[in-house]
Amino acid sequence: MAEIIYVNQSCLIASPSGLSGNLEWEIDNDAHMDIGITAKGIRLTPEPPALANPQRVLRYTVEETGESGEIKIEIRREEDSQARDAAVQTPSGADTFPMPGVLKTAPGERLEIPGTAQLPANTLWSFSDPGFDNHLTVTARGVYIENLPSGIYTLCCQPADRAEQEILIQSVAPAKDRSGPDPAKPPKAAPRPKQIKMPDQNSGQPLMPVQPPETGSAKASHSQEQDGPPKEWPKTTVACGLEISGHNRTIPIPPARSLLVGKKSRSGKVVDLDLGQFSSQTQAISRNHLKIWISGEYLMMKNIGSHRVEYAGQDLFPGQTAVLKAGGRISVADLVLTVVEV
Repeated sequence: MAEIIYVNQSCLIASPSGLSGNLEWEIDNDAHMDIGITAKGIRLTPEPPALANPQRVLRYTVEETGESGEIKIEIRREEDSQARDAAVQTPSGADTFPMPGVLKTAPGERLEIPGTAQLPANTLWSFSDPGFDNHLTVTARGVYIENLPSGIYTLCCQPADRAEQEILIQSVAPAKDRSGPDPAKPPKAAPRPKQIKMPDQNSGQPLMPVQPPETGSAKASHSQEQDGPPKEWPKTTVACGLEISGHNRTIPIPPARSLLVGKKSRSGKVVDLDLGQFSSQTQAISRNHLKIWISGEYLMMKNIGSHRVEYAGQDLFPGQTAVLKAGGRISVADLVLTVVEV
């Protein structure tokens, strides 16, 4: 029996139970399909032209053991989804959850997710990176996020009998008062510089929303950046690509869909950018490692693999997101990818 997914709706196909290890996902036809890999499975969002080929096949392989299988999927019209939702009687009597796009908060604040009263009581909530679920509180009265560190996060909502949906949450520390020192008070001694320590994978410290590359005297420590006003996300208004250092290759970033970066699978299925042909450390590259896409005026990147990458001197662990800009350097295994204008 095929899994049913609907046009313009994000649907999570869960990883098969009973398997241990890293899963490699493939699809026989990814035309007009936005694809994202999460810790829970593979997320598919078909576009309307995908209805021309509604029958697709997903294949998965356990990277360590080679164990494999397939899942058939069928793409249907959005109207069919609306009719289905109208026929489903959820415990709360809800029709459609008005999912917000982007919500903003700040460290130390409490954010309430709007509209959750319309969802059934057994709705599941979780961050794409479960390490931040301790900032999430789900009660009968509502869903709350408290004291979320600065960063960009994806909150996943799984109502009963519906496709999983996502909310992008941006947490930014407020700017400190820069009105100047009080003339009645003596000036403070300059603070001693703090040691810079890169975040540990299990420390709960997220990647800052914006960490553009810095050179020369423009370099500053994390503590200096946190003391200043919150940085604006860098906007990208021109076409960009990824330049593979030392290999004289530039791969354009498509404007209408995401670019998948990874390596060729055992069955020969390749991603948009196969790093395996350039690297001597293929064991440090996931089958689907990075997803890069254009969102309005921003160039976004998400680590969808099982290995870390580095952007502008900071670790980007699986499930984390960063905002890119021209000149930014991405380190994967022994390769450096530079964002360039094309």
